Amino acid sequence: MIEKMYEQNVPDIKNMLDHSSIHYSDGLRFLHKNFEKFKGKFDIIQIGITHVTSSGAGNLFTKEFLSKIKQWLTKDGILSFNAYINAVKPAAEIFQNAIVACPPKGTICHAFFTDSPEFKWKNLQKNYYFKLSEIESILHHKITPNLTYIFSKEKIRELTKDFKDQTDNHVVTEYFLSNKISFYTRGDPRSWDLEKADLILNEKPN
Repeated sequence: MIEKMYEQNVPDIKNMLDHSSIHYSDGLRFLHKNFEKFKGKFDIIQIGITHVTSSGAGNLFTKEFLSKIKQWLTKDGILSFNAYINAVKPAAEIFQNAIVACPPKGTICHAFFTDSPEFKWKNLQKNYYFKLSEIESILHHKITPNLTYIFSKEKIRELTKDFKDQTDNHVVTEYFLSNKISFYTRGDPRSWDLEKADLILNEKPN
């Protein structure tokens, strides 16, 4: 994948790669091997797997893995990944703050988690989400406020109460993800029902 990114010859991406430390390793093994070394070191961690069923990647979304990866974040750090319902549920239990942000069509929503004391749900719209610039860097595009639907931690808990946590002993499988459950829209477990969102960011604060 890194080679393909270089081949695209996009200046911003190439510059980022040239100034990054790149480790080629299985994610779970890398975590265990370097667990103490990277504690409290990262402002942002993104689990950038498009499909949790690809190449056995489901073990990067389990409750146990997320509990450990949390310890690599700074006190204001953010964890982000595609909003797979069975991974969002345990992460929302592990972190003090959680939101799911969706584009207007609801496809491929993103989940964000933090223990930052700066995050306050009641001030979310006023503050134009927490750390917008970091979130935009994760998504690689500008967020258009009137095209963003937000689910709060309380709403996440309500909508996920009947779902099983993804754990080391219950890793999501292709069959499990492809089951047609009414909460999913368009059969994609990264899609959320926008009618159930708590908030629509419809204007950028001054």
